[in-house]
Amino acid sequence: MLKRKFYVKSWLKHALRVTFVLSFLTTPSWAFQDEKGAAEGSQTSAQPAAQTAAQPASRTAAKHDSQTSALCRDGFAFQFPCKNVHLVSFLPLSEIGTPIGGGVNDAWGWEDPDTQKTYALIGRKDGVAFVDVSVPEAPVYVGELLRTLNTPPTTWRDVKVDGYYAFVVADGTGSGDRHGMQVFDLRRLRSFSGSPTTYQADALYDDFTMAHNIAINEESHRAYIVGSRGAGQACGGGLHIVDISDPLLPTFLGCFADPSTGRSGTGYSHDTQCVIYRGPDTTKTGREICVSSNETAISIADVTNPSLPVIISKAAYPNSGYVHQGWFTEDQRYFVQNDELDERAFGGTTSTMIWDLSVLREPELLKIFESDIHSIDHNLYIREGLAYQANYSSGLRILDVRTPSEPEILAWFDTTPDISTVTFDGTWTAYPYPGKNIVILTSRNEGLFIVQPSNIVGTRFQSNSAEVLGGEITFRWTMSSEKNVVRYDIERLKSNNEYEVAATVPAIGGLGDNRAYESSFSLAEGVYHFRLVAYSGDEGTISTKDQTVVSMSGGYLLEEPYPNPVTTTARTSIAVRQSQNVQINLYDLRGRRVLRVFEGHISEGVQIQLQIDATGLSGGVYFLRTVGEKFVTTSELVVVR
Repeated sequence: MLKRKFYVKSWLKHALRVTFVLSFLTTPSWAFQDEKGAAEGSQTSAQPAAQTAAQPASRTAAKHDSQTSALCRDGFAFQFPCKNVHLVSFLPLSEIGTPIGGGVNDAWGWEDPDTQKTYALIGRKDGVAFVDVSVPEAPVYVGELLRTLNTPPTTWRDVKVDGYYAFVVADGTGSGDRHGMQVFDLRRLRSFSGSPTTYQADALYDDFTMAHNIAINEESHRAYIVGSRGAGQACGGGLHIVDISDPLLPTFLGCFADPSTGRSGTGYSHDTQCVIYRGPDTTKTGREICVSSNETAISIADVTNPSLPVIISKAAYPNSGYVHQGWFTEDQRYFVQNDELDERAFGGTTSTMIWDLSVLREPELLKIFESDIHSIDHNLYIREGLAYQANYSSGLRILDVRTPSEPEILAWFDTTPDISTVTFDGTWTAYPYPGKNIVILTSRNEGLFIVQPSNIVGTRFQSNSAEVLGGEITFRWTMSSEKNVVRYDIERLKSNNEYEVAATVPAIGGLGDNRAYESSFSLAEGVYHFRLVAYSGDEGTISTKDQTVVSMSGGYLLEEPYPNPVTTTARTSIAVRQSQNVQINLYDLRGRRVLRVFEGHISEGVQIQLQIDATGLSGGVYFLRTVGEKFVTTSELVVVR
């Protein structure tokens, strides 16, 4: 997909605070405020956001008209390419406490069960930022948890939550002091009184040095530390299993690694998801199952007994670059997985693997979905059958996997419109907040985006057809799911590649499944291209692919040559009701063929455009004879000199 280039004006060299405000209760309005950053504050004491070091201007930040809507309209929310995703707010790096040269990485969320406040937990190179997103249109940076003492900043930091506590690991911190797993009591955020606070960890578990990721099973209160290295219990880089039922006293439970996977032969896991299993494989019901992404394969294990974990199976696929991360569908039947390096290693567009894990011992690769974009895929999470994918330079992509054999992209939002290469710049994580219609995006060199999928996302066409009879066309369509659709337009593609509305049908409205619609109108003879488009009240759209419709009274439709008379070149077109071989020739009055216009196969419903070159012909009357397998016809063409 081509991207527009945008140029940042020189005034953006100053630190920004740009908060984009979108209200869906009133006419959307936007406000912005510029603040020039002060000198970098101490990392050991609380510093107001305004005193954080000034950041270089984001490559995609821009000053916006305060009257412009933040809705995704005509493919853009301001300069950000989008479809069915609205920009709610944005905080640049400087407004979430990031020092100069820093950046962001992972993200997670927490809702305080006592106050109902919601927070975004944003990984930074130097620690974790806490942002109150209770009012998504006006996020507030409330504080930071700095990295473990005497460890360096790093590109890789991961954070997850269990109950009232956040658990943080970091990779690439060197072989010196152990970063380990930081534990932080999130209830401390309640004390925010207007100035961001710098916190220290409440506990540190240091039975390992560094780790690439952490996964938490909130049902079993276990943390699974993966990709650990250095001194301590590295577990081959596989699963380092920790009991966090007492969050301030984490306890080592065991290791698991499948040495037949991974690049180093130790069973290194890059990421994992661990669940109490309730899926279709009844032999494992109630067991604690982990599906890990192990560089070269997915690895499935039973870790119910962490001191004696059991390998269940592994599975690989052709042309894997780096088996990176994945997530179960809610029914635990399918596992949707990304590959971080295949686009670089083999070219092609962004691919997503969908595994059928109905039988955990026998994983089956059901589908490799090829997107229409060229970018590296990173983290993904699934909510209500939709995969929220962070695909670096193409941003958020929302992939409908409710029908896993036929996935479909429903929406997107690109945080880096000036980057179209296969690079590691752009969106690191897309976290769909449970129970909220917002998605938290961390864009590595830009900051925190909060976006909102259109309320039409989740709508999907099940089938559609068009039937022409007696000069009237009837469209019929069924919706496998319908969310907040207000109307359907039947749109016709014009010769200038723009669409015009041929008919409009009101929708039933609200939420529903398996709803059927029908619409009829008169249609002159010709070949047409139609599509169906569902519209929501917030300008969201879901459309079908173009469908070719041929309206003709007989078995063929032959356009009369024009201009006629002709001096240089005449044009004509032909379409057939049934696929067949066709010859079209031009003859003079003596019956001699003077020009072969066309010879070949014409498929049903395909309109062939033809040119008749008359520049070498003498003036006079000629006959254009068209011979198909099921018809013969002749028309007259006059050449003038």
